[in-house]
Amino acid sequence: MTNIIQNQQPIALALNHMYELSKFNIDGIEHLHQNMCINIIICAVNLACSETEFCITPEQVLDRTLMFGSHSIPSMEFNNYVIERLIEYMEPNTNELIQSIILIDHLLARYGSHDLALTWRTVHRLFALALMITIKFTNDLCYTNYSYAKIFGISNIECNELEIFFLEGINFSVWIQPYEIEFYSQYITHMTEYHSGKVLCSHNN
Repeated sequence: MTNIIQNQQPIALALNHMYELSKFNIDGIEHLHQNMCINIIICAVNLACSETEFCITPEQVLDRTLMFGSHSIPSMEFNNYVIERLIEYMEPNTNELIQSIILIDHLLARYGSHDLALTWRTVHRLFALALMITIKFTNDLCYTNYSYAKIFGISNIECNELEIFFLEGINFSVWIQPYEIEFYSQYITHMTEYHSGKVLCSHNN
């Protein structure tokens, strides 16, 4: 499982950093959603974006978007985008969210940081497409791409193109090794238990 960290996969690294800090400050985020796992996942993706943008220049941020980048940073913050659109209308379970961030790491590892980076310009589309692909893989019944595109705020044509591009990027390998799911899940479970206890204690004081 250490190979995941050694391969410098952004979200896995962010989870590892959060775990090592143990008392990672998620003040302001823990109340976004009643499911603490969701808040931890959002926090990890936010941290991965921040760490990427800290390490590269603004010009590189613009260059490393491939098809997933916006001309400008989307007006809707990533936190709200996940909660108010993706969670609200797609209703994913925790396992699907975890598998989605693993697929993002797989895609980023495939292209390398010189071609595609997880930044505030790419994170909305990357997360949305990863979640859509995961849900379509794990469920017999799901929306059409036209409906997903409306949720994402993009055209149906763009949704189709991004889906194909994403799948080609991971070599159409949507199935995830159990050890990878366990790796990400252990971090998220540990921090969820810690911060759930912290919030409970603060409510009782």
